[in-house]
Amino acid sequence: MAYTVLICDDESLERQVLKSIIENSDLPLKIAEEAKNGIEALDLSKKLKPDILLIDIKMPGKDGITAGAEIKEVCPKCRTIFITAYDEFEYVKKALQMGAVEYLLKPVRPDEIVALLSKTVDSLNQEKQKKLKEEKLLASIKEAANMLKSSIMISMIMAHYEDERILTYRAKLLGIEKLPSSIMVILPDLEPDSSDVELERYEVYSFLEKMYSNDENVFLFFMGEEIILGLTSSSDFAQSMAEDIRKKIENDLDVTVTIGVGNGEKDIKTLFHDAQLAARLGQFFIGSNNVVTCDMLLDFVGDIGEYRINKEKNKLLEFVKMGNFKEASRLFEEILKDIFVLGKGSLIFCQVRISEIMVMVWSTALQVGLIELQNANLHSSHLKKLGRCGTYAALKLCCESFLEDVFSKVSKLDNADIIRQAMKYIEENYNEDLKLGKLAKEIYISPDYFSRLFKKVAGCTYVEYITKIRIENAKILLTNPILSISEVAKKTGYSDPNYFSRVFKKSVGISPGEYKKIHNIQ
Repeated sequence: MAYTVLICDDESLERQVLKSIIENSDLPLKIAEEAKNGIEALDLSKKLKPDILLIDIKMPGKDGITAGAEIKEVCPKCRTIFITAYDEFEYVKKALQMGAVEYLLKPVRPDEIVALLSKTVDSLNQEKQKKLKEEKLLASIKEAANMLKSSIMISMIMAHYEDERILTYRAKLLGIEKLPSSIMVILPDLEPDSSDVELERYEVYSFLEKMYSNDENVFLFFMGEEIILGLTSSSDFAQSMAEDIRKKIENDLDVTVTIGVGNGEKDIKTLFHDAQLAARLGQFFIGSNNVVTCDMLLDFVGDIGEYRINKEKNKLLEFVKMGNFKEASRLFEEILKDIFVLGKGSLIFCQVRISEIMVMVWSTALQVGLIELQNANLHSSHLKKLGRCGTYAALKLCCESFLEDVFSKVSKLDNADIIRQAMKYIEENYNEDLKLGKLAKEIYISPDYFSRLFKKVAGCTYVEYITKIRIENAKILLTNPILSISEVAKKTGYSDPNYFSRVFKKSVGISPGEYKKIHNIQ
């Protein structure tokens, strides 16, 4: 391909000389046109867009410096070479200021002008190659647009970048002026054990890809088992768009999805985690086939903290001590839900916290005799199963299986065993409020039946047995000179010291004060 040259000189002979030199050279140049003054040169440049301009400075009408500057505006890539007989510094200075390639004095030798034109052609070739390379690169970028969009998003979500300007520049290469301000995490509502789970997940992704393949405002990609969609539009639009996506997938595919939406004035990493939490927990608490935000979750599940979980955990251990499988199972499921929320859906967090509770439950069950000594290490197999759980459903099944093993002995207990367990509980908790009705309710026996059964097995009434245990422990505490009678009463389950004194004297024959005085002297 030949580059075009426009020659401008007010002398016809000069134009002919330059034309002859160019035509006789081996350079890929073609004379586009000739102009005899600056006005003609400007008009021709607007029309022809020459690659090279050879122009004289001193000409009637419009001089070469003025014309060259105006031509530069209409043909910014045109290379200008000034050829003149005037060797004045001001001319040289002006020519260089307007970006002239070279400034030559007449008369110009043919080899000199050919050498300069050859250098100019090389420069044009380099620029052309650079442009072709950029066009090829941009074409490749366009072909890999989705992959590059994914790369930008993943870098921002994982915070794997040192300078956000680099990501902004990458986005601009794709013609993207604005990065996402809303994030959706799309979870197909699939059974984790289904053999077609991956195919169905990919079917949802392909469906979305067809919907938004030409939309520069949408960033769509896979991240683990989740489908992520970034959107540059407002948060209100994101929720309505998510609802449209949910409906279209439900109508066109044989599957439903739960979509978590993260929006608001937050960075992309936070938006992603909000959307991920909303999708995972929303699928469980609110139900599948819904669009969920974190605000909706807070309204539904409330504020769950460590204090609440610790309180539930302590109550669970009490149910274990009582051998109450039904209530322990119910509460363990509640604890699992709360841990899942507190850990923002993290399976690792859940596995760590549940393993702690499993160890405590097993230890408590061992202490109260729910587990035989020969089975003391069976909980390790449940801990191994817990570590292999990959879904919330698997965690739930693992917890249920664990509790069934813990309480397997309870189903085999006869009435005598139940009362002996109750007696053991009294011995360990005599300082608490141990009303008969409350204890009977915990083991699902009517108070009257429990009272008769207790007297038959223990040989005394329920109240007599509690009194006996409390007084025996009070005797031990009264030998401690540091403890007052009021403190001993409180430690043995009596809130009223006077009532404690009356019960103690009735059982022992002397008052607590007299007993304390006798034993402290000894």
